[in-house]
Amino acid sequence: MILLYHHVAPLEARPSDPGPDEGWGFTLSPQGFERQLQTLRRRGYCFIASAEMVDCIHKHGGEDTQSAVVAFDDGRVDNHLLCKNGRA
Repeated sequence: MILLYHHVAPLEARPSDPGPDEGWGFTLSPQGFERQLQTLRRRGYCFIASAEMVDCIHKHGGEDTQSAVVAFDDGRVDNHLLCKNGRA
């Protein structure tokens, strides 16, 4: 499973007038992000690097059903701050 996130930020961090291409409609709160990851862990998923997922697909013709990759598109500042502060 590959989970793709756009923005992970609290509501108050959202700009009042974001541009249409900024993707703020695809925002998840840090608490919601943490809940999703904890739920997957409780369900037996392990988190792996994307390179490991690609290797598994090449070697076995598909992904491991209990592995998950977390990816962030666009490299937004809120994603960097989330990881930098140890929340991810």
